Amino acid sequence: MIDDRTYETENRLQISCDWISFTLDKKEVIPCLELFGQDRNNYSFMEKGAQGYKKMLRHSHYAITVLFDGNEDMGVHIDVKGSAITYFLQCFRTKQQQPTPFKKEDFYYTDELLENFSPDNILPYLFQTILEHGHFTRLDVAIDDKCCRYFSVDDVAKILDNEDIYIAKFRSWRHIVEKSTSGEMLGNTIYMGTRKSDIMLRLYDKQLEQQKKEVAVTCPWVRWEFEIKKERADSFAKEVIHNQQFGVLGMQLLSWYLRFINQDDSNKSRCSTLPLWDEFINNVGKLKLSINKSEKSVEKSLMWVQRQCAPTIAGLVMANAGDISFLTDKLPEHYNRLSLADRSMFESYLKSNFCEGGAFAEGV
Repeated sequence: MIDDRTYETENRLQISCDWISFTLDKKEVIPCLELFGQDRNNYSFMEKGAQGYKKMLRHSHYAITVLFDGNEDMGVHIDVKGSAITYFLQCFRTKQQQPTPFKKEDFYYTDELLENFSPDNILPYLFQTILEHGHFTRLDVAIDDKCCRYFSVDDVAKILDNEDIYIAKFRSWRHIVEKSTSGEMLGNTIYMGTRKSDIMLRLYDKQLEQQKKEVAVTCPWVRWEFEIKKERADSFAKEVIHNQQFGVLGMQLLSWYLRFINQDDSNKSRCSTLPLWDEFINNVGKLKLSINKSEKSVEKSLMWVQRQCAPTIAGLVMANAGDISFLTDKLPEHYNRLSLADRSMFESYLKSNFCEGGAFAEGV
């Protein structure tokens, strides 16, 4: 089994995909497994489902969970944790093999890049397959500074305590130190952002974490880890598909969300970058994960109506013997009750997706 799932930068950082969660539009679980080269016989049924799904499969040896049999709009959900990603990628790569017309045991890959196992070669194909059949719910990017060549967790905490020497896209951060009752250090973690947001940065002492699992680690090890969710995860995956540079994009993401600076200008944005941070980032540029906010908001509004209002609307339609005039008679009046920002959002969505105008926009 090939176990290298990391991209190594020139400054000796190792960058890996450490968690993949996605939901497929398909309802049948076996075709979903086969799409990624997974064998149903390697999975066992669990007693209960989770996250609104009635049924769950779990791989017998690897940390892969499959949820299915949910509501009509839920599809099949697959979670692949970090320890299982190499295996998952290997199975997906094998799935792309095609037999040659010569010897039965010979095969070839549909793309020569797949002949080499590396994140930049395999992940774009995997991400493209996921987006062709569904969407991401979570995607983790881990940046490992083994032997702590740049910043320790405590170094970063000291910098964040002084708001004048860093620039961050996150609005909040917190430092959590875990100790035993005897005073032994058990964990040391900084969180930037919140678990509820679509992107969060977690910085922690990986050596301590491994020691809790009774895994020997001989040198200090600091991990910077992005937890990216929903539309932003889709956006990052699309960048990987387009650029085929997972590791570089991971560093560009960190460069966009955080910068350590010298206090040499009254305007923070014009301050020079701390040399050690420059060396750490290695001049990779910046990656902003943009989202079409209008499309996202319209889709969320539709989803809210379908999940929260549709049953009541269906009951009212039945009570009125199929007459839906109570919904349509006063639509212009209801539309004008929306805020200016909401009306602008809906009209922009209409123009970009269908036509240049609409009846409601004209107030008729």
